[in-house]
Amino acid sequence: MAEHQTAVEWYRVDYVCDSCGEGFMRPTGVALLSSPPQYPHRCNKCDCTKTFRVQYPHVEHRPAAAAG
Repeated sequence: MAEHQTAVEWYRVDYVCDSCGEGFMRPTGVALLSSPPQYPHRCNKCDCTKTFRVQYPHVEHRPAAAAG
């Protein structure tokens, strides 16, 4: 099978705190071994805590928009 190349754009995905609206949620370093795993986070501004299925910040990629 032949190789195929596609241009992609990279995005940093971050989560703004729902409580204060100013800080960002950061992982606490703990992983809950549920299925799927969950990751507790703490706001770097107000110390609010919330658990997510992904760690923030993280990077995602998407196909690049066609030039034209």
